[in-house]
Amino acid sequence: MDEISTTTQLDSPPREGLGVGILIACEDDFAKILDIQKKAFYSEAVLYQNFNIQPLSQTLEEMQEECKDKVVLKAVVDEKIVGSIRANAHEEGCWVNKLVVLPDFQKRGIGERLLLKIEKHFPHAMKFTLATGNKSLSNIRLYEKVGYKIIRTETFHDGVEAVVLEKKMPTNK
Repeated sequence: MDEISTTTQLDSPPREGLGVGILIACEDDFAKILDIQKKAFYSEAVLYQNFNIQPLSQTLEEMQEECKDKVVLKAVVDEKIVGSIRANAHEEGCWVNKLVVLPDFQKRGIGERLLLKIEKHFPHAMKFTLATGNKSLSNIRLYEKVGYKIIRTETFHDGVEAVVLEKKMPTNK
Protein backbone atom coordinates (compact mmCIF):
# COMPACT_ATOMS: atom_id res chain seq x y z
CA MET A 1 0.00 0.00 0.00
CA ASP A 2 2.87 2.41 0.67
CA GLU A 3 4.66 1.33 -2.51
CA ILE A 4 2.72 3.52 -4.89
CA SER A 5 5.62 5.38 -6.46
CA THR A 6 6.29 5.01 -10.14
CA THR A 7 8.36 6.97 -12.56
CA THR A 8 7.21 7.21 -16.12
CA GLN A 9 8.10 9.36 -19.06
CA LEU A 10 5.74 12.19 -19.92
CA ASP A 11 3.98 12.21 -23.30
CA SER A 12 5.19 15.73 -24.12
CA PRO A 13 7.75 16.70 -21.49
CA PRO A 14 8.49 20.38 -21.02
CA ARG A 15 12.21 19.45 -20.97
CA GLU A 16 14.09 16.53 -22.46
CA GLY A 17 14.27 13.44 -20.23
CA LEU A 18 11.74 14.72 -17.69
CA GLY A 19 9.88 12.04 -15.73
CA VAL A 20 6.94 12.11 -13.37
CA GLY A 21 6.68 10.21 -10.11
CA ILE A 22 3.34 9.42 -8.48
CA LEU A 23 3.68 9.20 -4.69
CA ILE A 24 1.50 9.20 -1.60
CA ALA A 25 1.30 12.76 -0.30
CA CYS A 26 1.81 13.57 3.36
CA GLU A 27 0.36 16.42 5.38
CA ASP A 28 3.56 18.42 4.85
CA ASP A 29 2.65 18.49 1.13
CA PHE A 30 -0.85 19.89 1.65
CA ALA A 31 0.05 23.61 1.51
CA LYS A 32 1.74 23.14 -1.87
CA ILE A 33 -1.12 20.94 -3.14
CA LEU A 34 -3.66 23.57 -2.04
CA ASP A 35 -1.70 26.22 -3.97
CA ILE A 36 -1.74 23.96 -7.07
CA GLN A 37 -5.48 23.38 -6.55
CA LYS A 38 -6.17 27.12 -6.58
CA LYS A 39 -4.05 27.66 -9.69
CA ALA A 40 -5.64 24.69 -11.49
CA PHE A 41 -9.22 25.67 -10.62
CA TYR A 42 -8.79 29.34 -11.54
CA SER A 43 -9.57 28.55 -15.19
CA GLU A 44 -12.72 26.73 -14.03
CA ALA A 45 -13.76 29.82 -12.07
CA VAL A 46 -13.26 31.94 -15.19
CA LEU A 47 -15.22 29.44 -17.32
CA TYR A 48 -18.17 29.49 -14.91
CA GLN A 49 -17.79 33.15 -13.91
CA ASN A 50 -17.92 31.96 -10.31
CA PHE A 51 -14.94 32.74 -8.10
CA ASN A 52 -16.64 31.35 -4.99
CA ILE A 53 -16.15 27.70 -5.98
CA GLN A 54 -15.01 25.53 -3.09
CA PRO A 55 -11.60 24.60 -4.56
CA LEU A 56 -10.67 28.31 -4.65
CA SER A 57 -12.03 29.19 -1.22
CA GLN A 58 -10.82 26.08 0.64
CA THR A 59 -8.40 26.81 3.49
CA LEU A 60 -5.46 24.65 4.51
CA GLU A 61 -7.32 23.66 7.68
CA GLU A 62 -10.37 22.62 5.65
CA MET A 63 -8.17 20.62 3.31
CA GLN A 64 -6.46 18.86 6.22
CA GLU A 65 -9.86 17.93 7.64
CA GLU A 66 -11.16 16.78 4.22
CA CYS A 67 -8.12 14.57 3.66
CA LYS A 68 -8.22 12.72 7.00
CA ASP A 69 -10.17 9.84 5.45
CA LYS A 70 -8.75 10.07 1.93
CA VAL A 71 -5.82 8.79 -0.03
CA VAL A 72 -3.95 11.77 -1.46
CA LEU A 73 -1.46 11.23 -4.27
CA LYS A 74 0.96 13.75 -5.68
CA ALA A 75 2.70 13.98 -9.03
CA VAL A 76 6.33 15.07 -8.76
CA VAL A 77 8.61 16.36 -11.51
CA ASP A 78 12.18 17.36 -10.68
CA GLU A 79 11.36 17.15 -6.94
CA LYS A 80 8.52 19.66 -7.48
CA ILE A 81 4.88 18.78 -6.82
CA VAL A 82 2.96 19.52 -10.01
CA GLY A 83 -0.33 17.72 -9.43
CA SER A 84 -2.50 15.77 -7.03
CA ILE A 85 -5.65 13.68 -6.66
CA ARG A 86 -7.78 12.60 -3.68
CA ALA A 87 -10.09 9.64 -3.19
CA ASN A 88 -11.88 7.68 -0.52
CA ALA A 89 -13.74 4.39 -0.34
CA HIS A 90 -17.49 4.88 -0.56
CA GLU A 91 -20.00 2.03 -0.31
CA GLU A 92 -18.84 -0.60 -2.85
CA GLY A 93 -16.81 1.94 -4.77
CA CYS A 94 -14.56 4.93 -4.53
CA TRP A 95 -15.24 8.66 -4.75
CA VAL A 96 -12.51 10.56 -6.62
CA ASN A 97 -12.06 14.31 -6.40
CA LYS A 98 -9.75 17.25 -6.78
CA LEU A 99 -7.67 16.00 -9.69
CA VAL A 100 -5.38 19.02 -10.14
CA VAL A 101 -2.32 19.72 -12.27
CA LEU A 102 -0.38 22.98 -12.47
CA PRO A 103 -1.45 24.82 -15.64
CA ASP A 104 2.09 24.71 -17.12
CA PHE A 105 2.09 20.89 -16.77
CA GLN A 106 -1.42 20.22 -18.11
CA LYS A 107 -2.04 18.31 -21.36
CA ARG A 108 1.02 16.10 -20.73
CA GLY A 109 -0.65 12.96 -19.36
CA ILE A 110 -0.07 13.74 -15.68
CA GLY A 111 -3.79 13.95 -14.83
CA GLU A 112 -4.44 10.64 -16.56
CA ARG A 113 -1.59 8.97 -14.67
CA LEU A 114 -2.87 10.31 -11.35
CA LEU A 115 -6.36 9.06 -12.12
CA LEU A 116 -5.21 5.58 -13.13
CA LYS A 117 -2.88 5.33 -10.12
CA ILE A 118 -5.62 6.25 -7.63
CA GLU A 119 -7.78 3.51 -9.15
CA LYS A 120 -5.00 0.98 -8.53
CA HIS A 121 -4.90 2.08 -4.90
CA PHE A 122 -8.47 0.80 -4.44
CA PRO A 123 -8.26 -2.68 -6.02
CA HIS A 124 -11.53 -3.93 -4.51
CA ALA A 125 -13.66 -0.99 -5.65
CA MET A 126 -16.44 -2.08 -8.00
CA LYS A 127 -16.83 1.45 -9.36
CA PHE A 128 -15.20 4.87 -9.29
CA THR A 129 -17.31 8.03 -9.23
CA LEU A 130 -16.34 11.66 -9.79
CA ALA A 131 -17.94 14.94 -10.82
CA THR A 132 -16.92 17.93 -12.88
CA GLY A 133 -18.59 21.03 -14.23
CA ASN A 134 -20.71 20.40 -17.31
CA LYS A 135 -18.80 23.05 -19.32
CA SER A 136 -15.41 21.52 -18.45
CA LEU A 137 -15.13 19.67 -21.75
CA SER A 138 -11.41 18.83 -21.49
CA ASN A 139 -12.02 17.25 -18.07
CA ILE A 140 -14.97 15.25 -19.41
CA ARG A 141 -12.87 14.10 -22.41
CA LEU A 142 -10.09 12.90 -20.08
CA TYR A 143 -12.51 10.96 -17.89
CA GLU A 144 -14.27 9.39 -20.87
CA LYS A 145 -10.91 8.48 -22.42
CA VAL A 146 -10.10 6.27 -19.41
CA GLY A 147 -13.54 4.65 -19.22
CA TYR A 148 -15.80 6.95 -17.21
CA LYS A 149 -19.37 7.51 -18.40
CA ILE A 150 -21.78 10.30 -17.51
CA ILE A 151 -24.53 8.89 -15.28
CA ARG A 152 -26.38 12.03 -14.17
CA THR A 153 -26.30 15.79 -13.77
CA GLU A 154 -26.51 17.78 -10.56
CA THR A 155 -25.89 21.26 -9.23
CA PHE A 156 -22.96 21.80 -6.87
CA HIS A 157 -23.65 23.80 -3.70
CA ASP A 158 -21.85 26.78 -5.31
CA GLY A 159 -24.34 26.78 -8.18
CA VAL A 160 -22.16 25.13 -10.83
CA GLU A 161 -24.03 22.69 -13.08
CA ALA A 162 -22.12 19.41 -13.02
CA VAL A 163 -21.99 15.97 -14.55
CA VAL A 164 -21.35 12.89 -12.42
CA LEU A 165 -19.29 10.21 -14.11
CA GLU A 166 -18.76 6.59 -13.14
CA LYS A 167 -16.37 3.85 -14.18
CA LYS A 168 -17.45 0.30 -13.44
CA MET A 169 -14.59 -2.09 -12.83
CA PRO A 170 -14.44 -5.66 -14.16
CA THR A 171 -15.79 -8.15 -11.64
CA ASN A 172 -13.08 -10.75 -12.39
CA LYS A 173 -10.26 -9.14 -10.41
